[in-house]
Amino acid sequence: AAAAAPAPAPAAAPATNGPGASLRRMLPIAAARRHAKPLIASLLAGAMVIAAGGYALDRLEPHAEPGPVDPRRMITIPAARYAIGIAEPATDELTALLANQASFAIDRYEVRNVDYERYLVRHPDASPPNGWIGRAAPNDHPDFPVVGVTHEQAERYCDAIDKRLPTEADWESAARGRATGRYPWGNDLADGDLPNRGAYAVGSVAANRSEFGVQDQIGNAWEWVGTPAEPVGADQHVLRGGSNRSPLALSQRVAAGTGDLTAVGQAGFRCAADAVSPEFRDDFTDPGSGWPLRDDAALSLAYLPPSTYDLILRRENAKTRVLAGIESTDVTVETTIQLGADSSEGTIRYGIAFRATGRGSYAFVIDSVANQWQLLLLTGEGGKVLAHGVPSMLGGRVAPDVLRVEARGARIDLFFNDEFVDRVVDDTFDRGDVGFYLQTKDADDAEVLVEAFAVRTDGAALSDPKAANG
Repeated sequence: AAAAAPAPAPAAAPATNGPGASLRRMLPIAAARRHAKPLIASLLAGAMVIAAGGYALDRLEPHAEPGPVDPRRMITIPAARYAIGIAEPATDELTALLANQASFAIDRYEVRNVDYERYLVRHPDASPPNGWIGRAAPNDHPDFPVVGVTHEQAERYCDAIDKRLPTEADWESAARGRATGRYPWGNDLADGDLPNRGAYAVGSVAANRSEFGVQDQIGNAWEWVGTPAEPVGADQHVLRGGSNRSPLALSQRVAAGTGDLTAVGQAGFRCAADAVSPEFRDDFTDPGSGWPLRDDAALSLAYLPPSTYDLILRRENAKTRVLAGIESTDVTVETTIQLGADSSEGTIRYGIAFRATGRGSYAFVIDSVANQWQLLLLTGEGGKVLAHGVPSMLGGRVAPDVLRVEARGARIDLFFNDEFVDRVVDDTFDRGDVGFYLQTKDADDAEVLVEAFAVRTDGAALSDPKAANG
């Protein structure tokens, strides 16, 4: 639970009008989390695909439920004392508080139309958002934030996947971090690159991001929160963040009830949890486990029964990353991967991407022509081989190989088919996502078959799945 006490804060920001009734200013209270529970999480989503032309946000796959306790698509906010609110609040602002937060996790993105549609399919008793025609999401905006949701509907959605709404203190702590400005990015609203109307696909405005990597908390869609940091009127709940037309500063809040149709019509949400598992595994037996699906002239991403994830790159001199949406600093990641027998002759690099960001990543790969393992440093300026070697055994096109990376700070340990092969020290990237990397040089058709993927984000070794299964 988050305890609250008066604290200094930035000067008051001008009031911004939004949906709902004006807040009723009352005495500060401690912000306590509602019905905290462990997370049985949403499955993947954010997949960043890089083709030859650069970075592009690929379609985010929907939440999958039920599923294992899963860290994907969530950001862990570290335990700390966070200064929230403002010292001299206007009518629509939170009084300055110090929130003593235990560690918690919050969705990186707002819940999207496609997520809510899938929830409705799995829960026939749930009601659709206001403004939908029937139970189908708007066809032209699957990745936009869902709006038209009451506070009760948002609570039920999160509860169905064993999450909860973030408390108001959770929400602002995740948005503000150590920042003292009016917005996560500073004091100038223009620096957030928000459009002046409408909404946009979640995660597609890079500047609208907190220091923790939580996206779109300002603008895009108003967001319901759970327990308020200060009381509001009877039958009212707090909305945060505002819309692109009326973005709110970090300290601003609006209270509204279920009967306030103007507020509900613009209201979306994201979920939170008190803990996520540090380890995630996928054997690809479930085609709904959430990895992206795609099939076009450049790239194919598909599940192949009974237990394979298939990546095909159909262009020469191209590269792609498919990422799991699990950001971490210290990470162990392992994959069982094989080059497809029908891949073209020529140089193909395939393997693990890790500490992946918009600026680049590392990749631990197999080079199909050199018959080597290689550790690559990939930046906007190109690629560099940091280390390489010839493995004692190489499956290549004939049999799968197991690649494993253990990254602790600047130290990167590399394992090939369970054999330690090298240690590299490099601090170019200290944090990022994990997933798969595939590159063609003088080959025009490359296929890799992934049989297993595992990642652990707490600095510990991966557990033994055989021991876990008895």
